[in-house]
Amino acid sequence: MPAEITAVDVVRILGTLSDEGGDRSSRNRFIHGYLTKYDRPEPVLADIENLLASYHGFGGDIESLERAYGDLLNRLAEVAGFSVDYIKYSGREKITGIWKVNESFEIRVSAIIGKSFEEAKGIARNALLILPQELELGRPFVTVKRLGELFTMVSQI
Repeated sequence: MPAEITAVDVVRILGTLSDEGGDRSSRNRFIHGYLTKYDRPEPVLADIENLLASYHGFGGDIESLERAYGDLLNRLAEVAGFSVDYIKYSGREKITGIWKVNESFEIRVSAIIGKSFEEAKGIARNALLILPQELELGRPFVTVKRLGELFTMVSQI
């Protein structure tokens, strides 16, 4: 039986994740050809954990791996019931998605694999910052683990 394909494998195959090319972009193929297979939080969280474990030893385009992290978190929100706008990778405020419950309630999200305050600079102050682990940033954030626990609990209700 073949091993499960992960987001890290897909990024290696695609080489880079890019918005260029519109509907034929590598990002569009990643979202529609890979991420849509997920319909529950648990496997998305397992894929995120694998991506984070592979991050430091990854031999490919690290920026694309960081982009995949943001897209995985967007998919996590989708399977938890949010309507999600995937924001272009080149956004100035480093927003990776907009999660909507309805027309009057939305959350701007910035998912980064940051290690320091410097890396969090430039991220919109009104965005929910999602980090792999706790850091002293002097601003509110949520970890993937805590967000995953919340979404898993919500999906069971």
